[in-house]
Amino acid sequence: MVESIFQNGTEQSVLASPTQEFLHKVRRLAMHAGIAVVGGMILGFLLLGILHVNAVGPRYFLILFFFDLPYSPAFWGSAFGLGFILNRKLRDSLAYWLGPIAVLLFAIMILASIPGYEASSYEIAVSNHSFLRYIWGVLFSIDPNKCPDGCLGKLLFTAPFLNCVAYSIGAALGIARPVQN
Repeated sequence: MVESIFQNGTEQSVLASPTQEFLHKVRRLAMHAGIAVVGGMILGFLLLGILHVNAVGPRYFLILFFFDLPYSPAFWGSAFGLGFILNRKLRDSLAYWLGPIAVLLFAIMILASIPGYEASSYEIAVSNHSFLRYIWGVLFSIDPNKCPDGCLGKLLFTAPFLNCVAYSIGAALGIARPVQN
């Protein structure tokens, strides 16, 4: 069933109209995104659960960077591995586009948050009247004290963005590598 979803859609009997072909591509892209985000996050949490390291001591931020959401290689590395392994077999070239689409949607999401930022006097005061400082704290900062909302933006936006880009790179490498029998 999974392989039937990821077929490139070259069979005319299955896809009769351009609308059906477009919807088939949207389903394939959504399936790649789901595998990248959900699969990468589940594998990442499993790996971090096995390793379980506390961020304490003089190298607090370095440990936090490697073992915290969303920057941990456990998350984006899992998505990279999934993209490589799955697309080595499936060879679905649509997986290339997952990364650029994620970058575009992430940029649109940041731009769409400007009106909400300008309407909130609390967020303006916390970020010292700097939208870039606000976005850095909510979506990119390693320091948990810089997130006014408990770093929910990192979980809901930055981690899926990084997973999709890593999956896309893994898929590109998986498709480019010849299969040896």
